[in-house]
Amino acid sequence: EEVRASVRQRVLPLFLDQFAVVPLPRIEISDETYDFVFDNLVFPGRQLIPEHFKLKAKENIRMEVTDPTATGIRVHAKMKLLISSVHLQVNCIKFQVHRKGLISLSDAGTANVHIGGPDSSIMIKWTLESLPNSESIFKTQKVRVRIDRMKIDIIEAHHSVLLPAITTLFNGTIKQRIEQQLTDLISEQLGALNIRLNELAAQKQQQLAEKAHEVAHKAMHTAQVVAEQAKEKSTQVIEQAKAVVSELSEKASATMEEVAQQASIKGV
Repeated sequence: EEVRASVRQRVLPLFLDQFAVVPLPRIEISDETYDFVFDNLVFPGRQLIPEHFKLKAKENIRMEVTDPTATGIRVHAKMKLLISSVHLQVNCIKFQVHRKGLISLSDAGTANVHIGGPDSSIMIKWTLESLPNSESIFKTQKVRVRIDRMKIDIIEAHHSVLLPAITTLFNGTIKQRIEQQLTDLISEQLGALNIRLNELAAQKQQQLAEKAHEVAHKAMHTAQVVAEQAKEKSTQVIEQAKAVVSELSEKASATMEEVAQQASIKGV
C-alpha cells in the first residue's frame, strides 16, 4: 500500500513532468551505398504515457521481533511499469540522403513517422529501499523499449527514386537506432527523476522525524504534568492523613484524661 501511494503521489506527477517532451539526438548512418541524416525527432511525451497502463509492485518487509535493540522496519520493493501498444506520431522529421557511386544523387526533405503495433512497448523497473533511520532510495533497475512497426510518410522530397531506400532503412536500422536512443534517453531522464524522488523521500523522512520529535516532546510534557499532579495529590493525602492522626491523637489524649479523672473520683 505504501508503494502504491508513493507511485500515485510522487512518481507519476514527476514522471509526466520529466517526459513532457522527448527529443532524440540527430541520427547519422553511412554504408557503402548511402549516407543518411535524420534530424528533428521530437516525441510528444504525453504519447509515451497513456491514460491506462500496467504497474506491478512487490514488497518485502522485515521487522525485528526478538531483538529488543532493533528499531524500525526494512522495506525492499520492486516496481514494474509496462506501457503496451504504444502509438507515437512524430511529424516534420528532416532528412538528407546521398547515394554514392558513379551516378550519385542527393535529396532532402521532411517526413512524418508513425510508431505502433501491438508489440510496441516501454518497460521500466524500479527498486525502492527503505531502511530504519535512513532515507528511502529509488533506483532504476532496467529500461526496455520495443518498436513493432514504423511507417514513414514522405511529405516533401525531390527525387522519388530514393524513397524506397529511405523506407527500407526506417524499417531496419533506423528502428533499432530509435529503440536504443529512446532507451538511453528514458534511462537518463529517470536518473534525474530518481534524484527528485529521493529528495522528496528525504523531505518526508525529515517531516516524519520532526513529527515524531514533536509527539515525543508532548508525551514527555504530559508525563511531567501527570507526575507533578500525582506528587501534589500525594502531598495532599499525606497532609490529610497527618491531620487525621493528629485529631485522633488529641481525642485519645482527652479520653484518657477523662477516664483518669473518673477513676480518681471513684477512688476517693
